Amino acid sequence: MKQLCDERFRFDYAHRLGRFFVSLDLTPGSTTDGYIHLAAAASLLPNIARVKVADYEQVLALAEHHYRHSHSTYAIDSAKAAVARLLNSAVDVSMVVGKLDQVSERLSSTALSRLERLSVQVTTDSFAGLIPFLVSMPNLQFLELRLTGDANGTEVALNALLDKYFEEYDEAPVLPSLRSLKLEYPDISNTIICLAELFSSTLKNLELHIRAYQQDFQVAEPEDAASFMAVFPVLTDLTLTGDIDALVAPRASVSDDLFPALRHLSHLPSVVKRYGDRRPDEAKPPRLRRTKTIDSLSLYNLGGPLQQCDPVVTMPTNAVLTAPPLYPNLLMYATASRPGKHSFHERDLGTSLEFLRDWEARAKAQGDTATLFRMASALTRVELERIAHKA
Repeated sequence: MKQLCDERFRFDYAHRLGRFFVSLDLTPGSTTDGYIHLAAAASLLPNIARVKVADYEQVLALAEHHYRHSHSTYAIDSAKAAVARLLNSAVDVSMVVGKLDQVSERLSSTALSRLERLSVQVTTDSFAGLIPFLVSMPNLQFLELRLTGDANGTEVALNALLDKYFEEYDEAPVLPSLRSLKLEYPDISNTIICLAELFSSTLKNLELHIRAYQQDFQVAEPEDAASFMAVFPVLTDLTLTGDIDALVAPRASVSDDLFPALRHLSHLPSVVKRYGDRRPDEAKPPRLRRTKTIDSLSLYNLGGPLQQCDPVVTMPTNAVLTAPPLYPNLLMYATASRPGKHSFHERDLGTSLEFLRDWEARAKAQGDTATLFRMASALTRVELERIAHKA
């Protein structure tokens, strides 16, 4: 009886408040109970816009095996239909699949054409249909691809995919509305960089996560350095994470010519350590060629060795560095001119301080408390620095 009352309470709760829910997370799922209960409540969730699912097909297949002697599979079929309805009504979908074509099997062509955000974890190297799949989503603005198979097998499949694209699509634009791209790959190679460069003309944000740097990894094109070659004309934010040895070449290729609009660079290896040996047949990374100043640089604190969860420092790159940096080469091309050559900063600072004094005097004379409050709010960070200095 208590279980029946609980079920009625949950159903009544969904009936009254379901319209307020916009996000639904169905991972992880180890039993079918959640999916079966969802089947009854799905119609009461009309405004769900984001749906996240694991490989629920596997869970439901186990349930079907359990009920193989039953005369009815109504509960299982209803659960499948409920998830399908929710996925096809969302504009933001996150899925874990064994094969990429499972996404197209679960989402109609209309749903794909409407989709704005997609996150997919592909657990095998079977993504040969990636380009046609992406072309079916012209309104996609955010894409996250986590390729989690064996490094060598994934590399072979992705390299074949890119060869097919250059042969059949004549380098036609892919995802013309895409603004943000996250890529996760087993190991660094020129292949994953080429995949990112397919979207270079429109990207404003790029995150590249490389999980490992392995000596036995067979790179498809070892004669080419795993560095950026295409121009990213509007990209403002670049994040490089993962194995520190895997990030050497991509980081070194962040030049003025290739990233003219770059404003924020995050270099966040999972573990800070001394660089290891390179693969014997690997091409040398390019020399650092950046001279333009970017707004901010995020990196691990200036000291080491540091582990993954330790603090990250984001600093303005025009700051005068007084401590030995952890990444001297990185800071060399990310910062402005060296200490002692900041006369133009001193001039601008003097002008700003003079303006603040005049502004304060004028506001006090006129009794303009609103202006004084706005000025105090703007100087909050300076005030915190003053308090820390006195402490």
